[in-house]
Amino acid sequence: MDRLGLYQEVDVRPFRRDASEPDKARQYYGIERRIVAWVTSQERDCDAFIAWHPGFSPQEHRRMLDRRYREQREDRRDAEMRQREDKRDERVEGLQRDLHKKELWVMGGAVTFAVLLGSVAAAILDGAISQGWEPSWWPW
Repeated sequence: MDRLGLYQEVDVRPFRRDASEPDKARQYYGIERRIVAWVTSQERDCDAFIAWHPGFSPQEHRRMLDRRYREQREDRRDAEMRQREDKRDERVEGLQRDLHKKELWVMGGAVTFAVLLGSVAAAILDGAISQGWEPSWWPW
């Protein structure tokens, strides 16, 4: 006997060939019925399974199955599109970040150059004024 109590240690091959012995045949067919009953009563996970809804014809159940597969395909396609869009958006954001960094470097360089140029001009002008030179365009 197995753990479920359904199978017996019986070689069923001779019963199929020789069903002339009624007791053996009954024993075999009784086992077979119990096995079939047990197998059909078990829950099974199947992606293609659609629960039977009383009142619907097999054609309607087929349409339900087709609709479910179509929705799953559309969901997968939508998820792939969202993923592609997310990757594209990440690339665009990365390019924009890089461009912004470059702009900041250019602006920082320009400001540094302007400050340096102003400092040099102020130093030259300060030296000239300390030597007694006054530009003619000064109003005072």
